[in-house]
Amino acid sequence: MPPVGSYSLEDRRNEKQASRERDDANLRSGLVSRADMIRENGIFSGLNLAGAVIRRRR
Repeated sequence: MPPVGSYSLEDRRNEKQASRERDDANLRSGLVSRADMIRENGIFSGLNLAGAVIRRRR
């Protein structure tokens, strides 16, 4: 088991490539739509914005 705090660029590169290949296969097979994929992989997809409020400072 790697020590806490270690990071392997090669492992991350492989994880990202595997994710891209899964996404491509899911799109080609029709398991997900392009809109679903964009929503799932979007930059803010991991944030729960349901209760977010934008306020202007006075």
